[in-house]
Amino acid sequence: MRTSPLILMLAAVVAVASTTALAGQAPRNQRLLCGCASSRFLDRGPLDIGEGSLGFWLHGETTIESFEVQEGGKVVPAELPWRIQLFGDDDGVDGENAVSADGSSRFGQVAATGTGDGWLGIVRPGDTVPRDLVQGHFSPAKASPTLVPKLKALWVAAPEDRERRDCGPWRTQRLAFDLVDGSPDVEAFIINSTLVDARHVGAFGIGRVEVCDHGAAITPSTTSLEIVPLTATGVRGEAWRFTVDTDASGAVTTTKAPSTVDRDLLDLGFPVPGESRQQFSLLSVGGMWLGLIAAMIVGAVVGFLMVRFKRRKIAQVVCTACGCAVSVDVLDEKADGFFCPTCGTTGMWKGAGKSVEVSRLDGRDP
Repeated sequence: MRTSPLILMLAAVVAVASTTALAGQAPRNQRLLCGCASSRFLDRGPLDIGEGSLGFWLHGETTIESFEVQEGGKVVPAELPWRIQLFGDDDGVDGENAVSADGSSRFGQVAATGTGDGWLGIVRPGDTVPRDLVQGHFSPAKASPTLVPKLKALWVAAPEDRERRDCGPWRTQRLAFDLVDGSPDVEAFIINSTLVDARHVGAFGIGRVEVCDHGAAITPSTTSLEIVPLTATGVRGEAWRFTVDTDASGAVTTTKAPSTVDRDLLDLGFPVPGESRQQFSLLSVGGMWLGLIAAMIVGAVVGFLMVRFKRRKIAQVVCTACGCAVSVDVLDEKADGFFCPTCGTTGMWKGAGKSVEVSRLDGRDP
């Protein structure tokens, strides 16, 4: 799975966030422009659900509940033989109304406790119908996939302080990776013992964003990072370790990498989406420079008038995965790098693009 060049819709190449309503968080339409993604299932149905074979992310007070779809398409609650296993919880949680105990992000898998057919849905606080449904056949005899995620490259950028409209400031580090051919997708990272949704990393970097209640704490005194990739079923890959200089450059050095690493690829440096901008020189255009200066003056006047009289321009972008229309402020440079709030599959990315040979996270069929 590889990224492709696009202008407005680009599958996220930097690894990634999610959230649902928490007490005191920003309203949903505000979180949309922040880039927070929704709680979601990590596979699409119909599925054979066995022992931990359906992964999910829950954020805030979002729940997983069971349903049946009646004739005519009406969705009603139902009893199904299942339970969930939260990552790091050996005891698991019984099926109905499984909620994170502390209201934070939770990662886990659905396991079958008996045989049956039905639907599982993700329900947000205040909703009476699920926002996301997966059809499944439950069978305890089906084993959980145990494929290990393997990376041939993982890049971590220097620390930076960022701020986006409605999100507030945060300190972060960008992260990108490339999978070994045949490796399962990475859906989460353990970053210095903190479990982080892979989509958060792609939209915000690895740093903690308070409005989303996501990310790992990155401070000026952070000098080392240990990053472990996880699959949808919670299988760990080998750990990567990095040292971070605390000087002004914040240079990051890889100190431990798995045997699958591609050193030549790693030495190319952090892959950044978009064409690099070359410094403009009047001498490079010869006799055209006068015309270019005039065009720049006209463009500046037009740009000033547009900014002065048209502060916002809301455009409707259609998600290529689920067909949902998403409202985007195309004039806001900070409203960039977020995921479809309905399916959490397709990333929205503005600006010039180019092919970047790193793995993307939306390769599954919708």
